[in-house]
Order: sequence, then structure tokens, then C-alpha cells
Amino acid sequence: MTVNRREFLASLGASSLVYIIGITPTAKAAAPGVNGKTTSGTEDTHPAVVPDVDYMDYLILDGGKATAHSNRTELGQGLKTVLAALVSQGLGLPRKKVKIILGDTATCPDDGPTTGSCATGNVGWAYWLVCTKVRNDLQERAAKSLNLPASQLDYRKGYIVNTSNPKQRISIFELGKGERVVLHVDPTQDTSDIHYKDLKIANVLGKQIVTGKIKYAGDVRLAGTLYGGLVQQPYHRKYTQLVSADWQEASQMEGVRSISIIEDNIAVIGDSYRAVENAKGAVRSTWSKPKRRKKLNIEKEIVSKRKLDSTIAKRGDANSALASADHVVNETYSTQYCSHAQLETDTVVARYKPGATVVYIGGQYPYKTRGLVAKGISTSEKDVRVIAKQCGGAFGGKTTLYAGAQAAAMSKLVGKPVKVIYSRVNQFRLRGRGKEAVVVDLQTGFNNDGTIVAQKIDSHQDRGKGLCDVYYIPNLDVRLYDSDMPILHAPMRGTSFVQNVFALESHIDTLAHSVGMDPIDFRKRNLAISEFSDLLDLAADMIGYWNYVPPKDHGMGVALISHGGRQYGAMILEASLDRSNGQARIERVALAINIGLVVCRRTLEVGIKGAITWGVGFALHEELPLDGHSVHASNYLDYHVPRFVDIPREIKIGYIDHEGTSAPRGCGEMPVIPVAPALCNALFNITGKRLRRTPFTPERVKKALGATS
Repeated sequence: MTVNRREFLASLGASSLVYIIGITPTAKAAAPGVNGKTTSGTEDTHPAVVPDVDYMDYLILDGGKATAHSNRTELGQGLKTVLAALVSQGLGLPRKKVKIILGDTATCPDDGPTTGSCATGNVGWAYWLVCTKVRNDLQERAAKSLNLPASQLDYRKGYIVNTSNPKQRISIFELGKGERVVLHVDPTQDTSDIHYKDLKIANVLGKQIVTGKIKYAGDVRLAGTLYGGLVQQPYHRKYTQLVSADWQEASQMEGVRSISIIEDNIAVIGDSYRAVENAKGAVRSTWSKPKRRKKLNIEKEIVSKRKLDSTIAKRGDANSALASADHVVNETYSTQYCSHAQLETDTVVARYKPGATVVYIGGQYPYKTRGLVAKGISTSEKDVRVIAKQCGGAFGGKTTLYAGAQAAAMSKLVGKPVKVIYSRVNQFRLRGRGKEAVVVDLQTGFNNDGTIVAQKIDSHQDRGKGLCDVYYIPNLDVRLYDSDMPILHAPMRGTSFVQNVFALESHIDTLAHSVGMDPIDFRKRNLAISEFSDLLDLAADMIGYWNYVPPKDHGMGVALISHGGRQYGAMILEASLDRSNGQARIERVALAINIGLVVCRRTLEVGIKGAITWGVGFALHEELPLDGHSVHASNYLDYHVPRFVDIPREIKIGYIDHEGTSAPRGCGEMPVIPVAPALCNALFNITGKRLRRTPFTPERVKKALGATS
């Protein structure tokens, strides 16, 4: 049987002291992702190790090591490094005495999916806060053990020391053996009693990464493992069903073990990945043809099929204020469908055994995968263990990992472990999900002095994030519309902020230019949050904005971002344009941020530069080719992700309020968001033409310039 968490903790025996991080009642309501419910609503996500305790994670002191557990996963964002830094410093222990266990449903509580830049802020900060309580608890235990008053004791590098006689001390690993202690913390608490200092530790996985020893799901090798794959359907998943299949020829091919139907998919199982791929190509299948038109005008369909979903902001009387404003500007912006395009396609190894199925994944939410696997093989979730390996890219695309259930079903069918590796075609087409294309209509009224008095925004096929947090507008009306489109929505780095902030920040620049104001001065006049003024000044200083004399066909652009009301940023970038071919390029970037405590600056800045590069791809290249029937991307030749040549030659990062006792707020997504609007604004300053649709391909730029394609 698989081992559940209760059994795992019981197996630790009398040598361990376990600190369970309980969630306070106020935090349960205020901390999304750690509120005790799964996204699927199928079960309580924190089954009590101690009855009646709703916990997030736990810390085990045993065998001379402190081991921290979290079900969040390592996606390359450096979570293990962050947690190691917080726990080692919080407990005053050498790094070698701290161990981090992530993403194992047998040993880790369900503290939510690894999404939204929140692992450092929620999980990491909870550990930092609990370390203070752990030290206090250990000091009280030592006082009883040494028969000394607690005031006479001091905590030093894993020991409780008698300050009057330093030779009299006791190791923290000798206290409270066999006990389970619940320590309640509130992850939304903004400050701690301990001052954190970034000790600039290197990535704890760095040596494994550079030597190639780190293990991904695809590296898992179980005895007798076979390979599995799925025949690709020709149409969008939501519009087609399997009608018939003939695999007689394919089943006779060398290395093929089994071909069958699994959940309306044709599953091929063989001795090798190549044998499976060859057999998939030989299967004859017929699928129902979509009943909708093949021709797809994305923007037109989004608007024509819209249904009002909700009004997310309404104050004052926008219509009356627009009527009395000195100026009114109407604009429409639109964005494209995008794919996650992770370097590592969905990859899973599953070994089915009655009551003891084990699944290895590269993914973002082991517990969600566990639920899908249990449902797929008709068993209880307690009989399934999911183990997350290092993930080779996710960006929101591996929160719901259907490949886990598919691999488990194949393993059950043949009685052997099965490894499923999605082909690149599967990744683009079989998933049937992506960052949705969005249309945003904006109407803004403002006076001659640059003060915005009213704004109406309609955001189509989006959640409206990023539209209401930066500027104070006394009369505001923001509505969201849903549309029935071929591609299903998927969480993707920056979520809806990317689309909406592109529209809003480009629009703000249009307003500034229409009254002859500098874009920075115009923004400062209308800010709802004063700290953006400091962020703008810092970014401007880093890039030399006020003294900038643009070379020919160069220009600068500005954009602001409030990501979830927790992360604030100001970006100014310099772009260049080759008018002969319409190719735009981002030359330099200055990003000023306020994200609270910076835990590991090295790790953070690598992530920020990666996020900016992602933003470059969204702004300049990435667009999922599709029509009303099918997606037409098969590889990276069809879908242009950024190359090294696309990376800005200079990226400067500046911080405000990043040291001390304030809570960290994460920064994995925020730097993606302002790239497209800042580039749009820079291109306007170069050309005098406003590009209102992403990506800014050479063809679109040349069209805007009035050149022939």
C-alpha cells in the first residue's frame, strides 16, 4: 500500500519532534490556495495529522536535521533554495542541517498548487514566522530540561545555551522527542520579529543542474517500464469525438504491446518511445468534424459571442463625467492566443498496483493529479501516491496534468509501469488550452490638466485583472464578458494581467500624448498608490530617462503594474526599430519593484530576467496558429519562442523596501506583464503610430507604418 501522511509521521518513531504549521482562522479566509479546499472541491486539502487542526505544512527535527515539507513543487523558480534559506536562518542552522521535501502526497500536506508567484509569500513566509515560535518553544523545553529559567538561556546555532555558563548547552534535536506540536501562524502577517538577511546562498540544486544529474519525470526508470502515447485528434478537443479506429496494421508493428481506447483517446503502449510514435502514425482513425465554421476572425467572434459575466468595478457616474470631460478617447486593444510551450512536454511515469499506485510527475499540483489518477483508474485517492520531480517548465500549464491519469490507466491495462511523454504536437493540440485571446474596449474622459475623471472598460474573454489598481478614477465602470471560443482557457504566467495591462498602459500613454504631457508626469498625476511615484523615479534614474536623447529609430516606453495588490513595478525600456523589415527589438530594460522582503536576490533576479524574456516573446513573436477547427502548431518552427538574440542586452533591477522584517510577496509573474505595453509605448515614440494588437510582428509593424507587406 502507499503510505499516507499519518502513517509517515507515525513511522518517524520516538526520535522526532514535529512542528505542524497550523493556519489561524483569519488566515484561512485571507490566504487563497491555503484555505483548506482543493480547486476541484473533492476533499478537504488538509486532513488532520492532529485531529481538528487545519494545517499547511510541517517541520520535523530528527537525526540532527530540520526537514521542511511542502506540497508545492520545484519548477525551476528556486523554491527549494528559498525555503532552505528561510529555515536555516530562521533556526540558526547550517545549510547542511536543513532538508527540503517537496511535492510528495505521501509525506507532504496539501498546501495548494504552485501558481501565481505565491509559494514564497505563503509557504516560505509561514515557515519564517513559525521559526520564531519553534525557537521559543525549544527554549522553554530546554529550560525544563536544564532546570534553568528561560531568561538565562540563549538560542545559538541549533543549541540552547546557558548564557552564564556557555559550556552548558543542549542540542535542539534532543528536545521533545516523539511529540507533535501545533504552532499557529497567519501567512498574511506583514512583519516578523526576526530580521532576515539575504546571505546570498547559491541555488541548492545548482550542482545537480549544471552536471545534468538532476532527475526529471522522464528520467525515472522503473523495472519493466513500457512507453505509452496518444493518437492526436485532428480538431479542437471541444468540437470532436472519436468515431472509429483501425489499428490492425499498427498492432503488428515491432515493439507494440497494446492499443486500446482510454477516455476517448487511442492509447498505444510499446517497448520504446520510437515504437509508440511509429505505431501512432499507422493508426487509422475517424473523428467527428466540427459543426462550426473553419474560418476564424478571433476579435470579431470574441465580441459577437459575448455574454456579460460581471461588473467588477463601479463607482460614481461614468456616463455623466464622460459627457463633461474636456477630452474623451476611445480605443480597442486585442491580444493573441498563446501556448505555454514548455521545454519539457507533459511527462509522467505510473506504476499501477491495487491499493498502491505510484505516479511520478513534472507538474504543479500533485494532489490535483492524485484526484485525476484515482478517478481514472476507479480507486480511492488514499491508494494513490504522486511524487513530483523537478519540472522542466510549467507556467500554469501543468496544474491539471491529465497525462497522470492516462499513464495510470495504461499501466493498469498492461500490468507494468508506463511512461507517457507527450509529443510536441500533443502539447500544442491535445491539451486544447492556452492563454486566451482578449479584446479590451476603453473609453476615458480627462481634463486639460491631465486629470482622468471617468473611464469605462469592457474586457472580453478575460477575468479583468490589472484594470483597477494603479490609477484613481472617480467615475469608473469595468465590465467583463465571456465568449464561446475554440480554445479553452488555461492559467498562464501573468494570467489576465498580461492582456489587460497591455491595453490599459498603452491607453494611458495615448491620453498623455493627446494633452502633450510626458507619460511619467501624466501617470503621477493620476496615481491611486503613491509608491508608484518612487518606483517611476527609480526606473527613470536607472535607464537615464530624463537625459535620454534617442538615436535614430530608438525610443523609450513606460508601464506600471500592480500584481494582485501585493507586487508593484515600474518598467521603462528602450526599443529600436528596423524600418526596412519592421523588426522591433528591446535593447535595454529598467524594472523598479516593491515586492517586500527579498529572500534570495540571486534566485530572484534569474527569475525576473526569465520573466522579462517571456514578456518579450508575448510582445514580439508568440502566437498560436489556429482556425475554427484546429491548432496548426507542431513544433517550435510553428510557434516562435524567444531566442538568445531576442534577449535585451541590458536588464537593470531596482528595489524599494526589500530588507528587514516585511513579508515577501513573490515576483515570478509580475515582470512579464509590463513588457508589451512598455514596448508598445516605445514604438509609438519612434513611429508616431499606435500598435493595438499583439504580437508586434514585422508584418504588423510595417502595416502600421504604411509599408507594403
